[in-house]
Amino acid sequence: MEGTLLVFNSSARVLFDGDATHSFILKCFASTLGLETQNMAFSLLVGSPLSGSKVVNKVCKYCETEMSNHRIPFDLKILDILEYAIILGVDWLQKCMILS
Repeated sequence: MEGTLLVFNSSARVLFDGDATHSFILKCFASTLGLETQNMAFSLLVGSPLSGSKVVNKVCKYCETEMSNHRIPFDLKILDILEYAIILGVDWLQKCMILS
């Protein structure tokens, strides 16, 4: 499923992916928002049918989305995604269920 969410008061085209174990942000979108990145404690090898496998080793901590007047904090791993500014995976969905 796809949609648009506010992320730090900026509209973002988002893919809600129940098959993704982690959530990701497009590298240039993170840069546009001025988000700080940190090295991850471990690297991930992320596979995509569109772009093959990529190593992910950076994260933006404590990002926020707003949905139905609720602010939801989460971490976004940096990935060069082709079509979406953000992919929200199972980690984000679990956090939403806890907050609801």
